[in-house]
Amino acid sequence: MLRDGGPLSGSASHHIGRIKGVLDSLLLQETLGERDEFDGVNDPEHGAIGRVTMVPILTGKGAEISRIQQDFGRFLFMRDLLSARIDAESQMAGMKIA
Repeated sequence: MLRDGGPLSGSASHHIGRIKGVLDSLLLQETLGERDEFDGVNDPEHGAIGRVTMVPILTGKGAEISRIQQDFGRFLFMRDLLSARIDAESQMAGMKIA
């Protein structure tokens, strides 16, 4: 039921991929450029310890799209977790129910 035409089906995965593609495209349109950002600590004895990463400079709309993208990523993570849990419980029960 969950896999056969439901939220864990192959067609659902296809649609989710299309949504992700739309969000990625919209975010790219709302990106003004990139800037360096330091992620780490400044140690008094050794100096800066960490890494510099490039982060996008977003418009206001881009920041909202980025937030939606993060929420969507959490949704996908929970969906994958649900799928794994159903598979594990099915195997433990010795039957295929999903």
